[in-house]
Amino acid sequence: MKLVVVADIHGREDAAELINSVEGDLLVVCGDITHMGRPENFEISFIKDLKFKKIFAVPGNCDPQSVLKNLEKLGVSIHKRNVVYEGITFSGLGGADPYSFNLGVVFNERDVKNMSGDVWVLHQPPYMHLDLAGYRHAGNQWIANHLLRKKPILVLSGHIHEARGVEEGETTFINPGPLRDGYYAIVELSGKKVKNVELLRI
Repeated sequence: MKLVVVADIHGREDAAELINSVEGDLLVVCGDITHMGRPENFEISFIKDLKFKKIFAVPGNCDPQSVLKNLEKLGVSIHKRNVVYEGITFSGLGGADPYSFNLGVVFNERDVKNMSGDVWVLHQPPYMHLDLAGYRHAGNQWIANHLLRKKPILVLSGHIHEARGVEEGETTFINPGPLRDGYYAIVELSGKKVKNVELLRI
């Protein structure tokens, strides 16, 4: 399965056009689709203009509750859900923890403990994994603790624009970088194993 992974779109008007130029089986959107809710209803036109037959998305800390509601209406939200697709379980958790800046999409420790998938789709990264913002680690400790127990094969996140990168190991961590600046990632899965990762720019 070939995943196209994007994050931190922040209302870029030609985002759908950019992504539609990339081939893949599943599009994964790791939040901050809008920039503080602007442009208004951008998430609706963005999702409707995409060519992908399957899309999984979570909101970001810069997306208000209205964005989450629209993602749910469009049938693409996996926020606080475990969803099976092609034999792979995807766990979604968008927004940010209560201690971080957010526009209303918040998760708590109980939400984190409900994640049980092979692939985790996040906005805020786990603590100490692609989460360095300047000199501060801005990831979430609950997620970091839980993944040590659950050991997902893949963790996808955004949020920290400058932390674009890949960490390989028992779990592969990926921050594709902000699509606002043209960055994205391609991830190839072979069954429940990460076969290949590419960080790219359109």
